[in-house]
This record gives sequence, structure tokens and C-alpha cells, in this order.
Amino acid sequence: MLQTIKAKFGWGGSRIDKDLKAILIELQGLKVNVAAGTTANTNIPISGITTEDTLKSVLQVEPDNGTSATMLTDRTAEASITSNGNIRLSTTNTTGKQLLVIWYDKR
Repeated sequence: MLQTIKAKFGWGGSRIDKDLKAILIELQGLKVNVAAGTTANTNIPISGITTEDTLKSVLQVEPDNGTSATMLTDRTAEASITSNGNIRLSTTNTTGKQLLVIWYDKR
């Protein structure tokens, strides 16, 4: 999960040294990877992703379908980081498709 900003963040300088630093470090860790799709509920290898990271989005790319309106399909809601180096889509078969995976690296 991404860092959250407390309601009284920064009032009188409180928590800026700890919270702001953690938030900025996390935002610097934005990573992007393109992976081949596979059957539903199967691990998809993503180099560098760990279970500590935050999955931002997973987009299915279909450049050959002829219409730009359906070229990208958001699969984030069914995506999860299952183990270090792997994500999984729970219901959609993406065999023959490409996946654009965006995440925040917490390391």
C-alpha cells in the first residue's frame, strides 16, 4: 500500500522528517515492465517486483485489434503480487496479449 499522509501532517513541523521522506522515496521507485500474458490464475514473471511493493496498474495491451478505444484494458482489479518476481490475474486469460505492469518499488 502507498504511504498515507496523516491529517495533521506538517503542523508545526511534526512528522515531516519521517513521513515526507518515506513518501518521496516511494514515489522515486516507480517501475514499469512489459510482460507476456498467460492463462488466468497463473504466475506472470515480473523482474524486480516483490511482495513488499505496491501494484499501481496492470494494463492489457491489444495493438492489433483495430480500434484505439479497446487497445488497453485495465486488469488492475484482478491483479496481485503472489510472490517475489511474480504477479497473477485471477480471472482473465491474457494468452497472446502483452501486459503493461506499473508498480512502486519499496526498496
